[in-house]
Amino acid sequence: METYAGIVFATEEWLQLFTDDVLYFMPRRKNVPRRELHRELTPQGDLAILEEDRRHLEMRVERAQPLLLQSHTNQRVISLRPPPAPDH
Repeated sequence: METYAGIVFATEEWLQLFTDDVLYFMPRRKNVPRRELHRELTPQGDLAILEEDRRHLEMRVERAQPLLLQSHTNQRVISLRPPPAPDH
């Protein structure tokens, strides 16, 4: 993963950390009464924030590549030296 301005991008190196049978899953959290805490997190197959297999992760990396290239080439250099004194 690579971070630029607080945004995390998936990279080829990140993708290689996963096996072919990966399931990248982030359940959705629901507000439920205490007596129903077993329903707080959504199960697989229900509405989730992320539920992606290897193919979807590969697409995520492909989409991120142009953003990574742009973020590396769209830099502005600011000099730390003070500007020269004006001639009077």
